[in-house]
Amino acid sequence: MVKPVFLFFEGLSAPVDLGGSTELAELAATVCPGWPFTLLDQTSVPPFFRAVPDGPRFLSGRPGTQPKRTDALNALCDIIAALPQDRGFLSDCLLCLHTAAVEINGGLVLFPNTRRAGKSTLSVALADHGYALFTDDYLRIRRGSDDEPLGVANGIRPRLRLPTPTDLGDRSGPRNRQYLYPGVPNLPANGRASLLKALVFLERREGEAARLTPVSPDDAMRAMLYQNFGRHLHSGTTLAALATLVEGLPRFRMVYDRLGDAVALLASEMPGLPATSVRLDRGLNQTILDDLPDPIPRWSPGHMARQVRDVTARRIGDSLYLADPEGRTIERLDPTASVIWQMLEEPVRPADVTDALAHAFPDTPRDRIEADVTALMQGLARALLIETP
Repeated sequence: MVKPVFLFFEGLSAPVDLGGSTELAELAATVCPGWPFTLLDQTSVPPFFRAVPDGPRFLSGRPGTQPKRTDALNALCDIIAALPQDRGFLSDCLLCLHTAAVEINGGLVLFPNTRRAGKSTLSVALADHGYALFTDDYLRIRRGSDDEPLGVANGIRPRLRLPTPTDLGDRSGPRNRQYLYPGVPNLPANGRASLLKALVFLERREGEAARLTPVSPDDAMRAMLYQNFGRHLHSGTTLAALATLVEGLPRFRMVYDRLGDAVALLASEMPGLPATSVRLDRGLNQTILDDLPDPIPRWSPGHMARQVRDVTARRIGDSLYLADPEGRTIERLDPTASVIWQMLEEPVRPADVTDALAHAFPDTPRDRIEADVTALMQGLARALLIETP
């Protein structure tokens, strides 16, 4: 009989079921050198993830979902990607962002980019120059003793997609045909925290000299919303914390081609940034949501509508961002949609909204305005932001 093996990462509330195999545990010890874990042969806590042997390969996935059949390294990739879903992982943070984070002269520079934007390779290049690599994937952000935003290291090696860029040099470490987990010289232990310094959005262009240009708070907010990994954190807290960061931290877009030039530019410009004065609202709480049933809209077309109470709202630039009271979603409204939202402060009929907009935009066909108003209000209803009075 196969002996059960459960892997408990320090600080998490539930284990990973390894199905009697220690191969993944041995691999995790190499890939996650800064994150201690223990192995148990039994547990009363249901696992939040399973990666169990299936012949020479593994079946990986959350309990109750269709598992993927994959090799050992990709199974470990799946485990690492699932860690932000654990309640213990999120217990002391206000945000969890999809971003790389490198400590440069006492503060974290965040690279909150989508996949294949170069954040992992740049992170490794910066680590080669002595800077501490907190993460190349996701970053927990918690409040410090003076309400300052702190980023928390994961203790996990960066993951590079193969083949690696030639200017990164030869690398060794666990690999398969897709990925490589290289060793880096300065990998802080899980839990080490550092003050946030700046946001840098990457754009790699062949033949372009490295340069930094400012990014508006609205553009930064739109980009950051898509990098939210804390799906179980209350969306009102997420919205308020994100708004504080994008309005208070220096924001840049870095266009570059050569890694060496990018490292040199960051090493030159980032240390000169002033100490951040960003402070997180003390009213923000660390509410972690249970799995909620599908929302039931409280409004349907043809009925009067109004805003629900206790919506979290933040205006950034020309955009208005809203989070529903249940903490499920965040919606962005453009200036015209924001006007409709203001009309919904009091009960109003959709036809009255259409009349007001038809008067304001006489050159736009009324049937088009009516369709747009209906579509917007249906979206607000699905997001639990409006209701029938």
